[in-house]
Amino acid sequence: MTRDEVGELLEKQKYKFARTMPWIPHWYTLKDTWDDGNQYRDVIAWILENGELRQWGKKKTVRTYFDYGIWRYWPMTTDPEESILLNRCKIEGCKSTPVGSDHLTIEQQLIDL
Repeated sequence: MTRDEVGELLEKQKYKFARTMPWIPHWYTLKDTWDDGNQYRDVIAWILENGELRQWGKKKTVRTYFDYGIWRYWPMTTDPEESILLNRCKIEGCKSTPVGSDHLTIEQQLIDL
C-alpha cells in the first residue's frame, strides 16, 4: 500500500466522536464497521510500520501516528491482529509530540508487548 492509498481508505470510513472524552476532541472507527476486516488490519499494519512515534499525556504514552490531510490517526495497539479501534484527531488540535526511539524509556519501548 502507498501512503495515499492508506489515507484515502481512512478518509472513506465512518467515525464517531469520542463522547466520553470531550475535553480531548477525537473520533474513532471500529474494525467491525469496515467493509473488509483484512483491509483494516493491513491499514493498521501500514501505520505501525510507516508512522511516527509520538508521546502524549502526563504519562507520555507512546503510540505510532500517521498524518494525512487535516487528520492524525493512531491505533491503540502495536499488533494489527488485535486492533479493533483506530483514533483520529485534527492535527491542529492534537497535543502529541514526536519522539525518537533513542529517547524512549524501557517501559515505553515495551508498550503492548
